[in-house]
This record gives sequence, structure tokens and C-alpha cells, in this order.
Amino acid sequence: MDILEELWYGNITPTEYSRIENNANYKDALRLVNQNQERLKETLTKEQIELLDKLLTVSE
Repeated sequence: MDILEELWYGNITPTEYSRIENNANYKDALRLVNQNQERLKETLTKEQIELLDKLLTVSE
């Protein structure tokens, strides 16, 4: 679904993002998630990394 459809169906609200971007706790948590994701990928096989990427793409 593209961004316009997401807006149309009410799945996203533009004002949500401005509150999140300015939240220091959210930024710290996101940075930690990204660091741990990269550390995890270093231990996985290529096939496992592809599976993880598919999982993460679906959940976005």
C-alpha cells in the first residue's frame, strides 16, 4: 500500500510522527533495537538474514 492509501484508510496520522521524532526515549530505544538487529545479523546465515528481513518488512 502506498502512503496515500495508508492516509486514506486511517492507518497513519501525520501528527503521530512529529511527536515520536522529538521523543528522546523513543530515539534511544530505536537506536538500541537497530544495534541489536545488526549484532544479530552478524551471527546469522544468509538464508536466516533474508528470513529476518522479510519478517521485519511485514511488520513495518
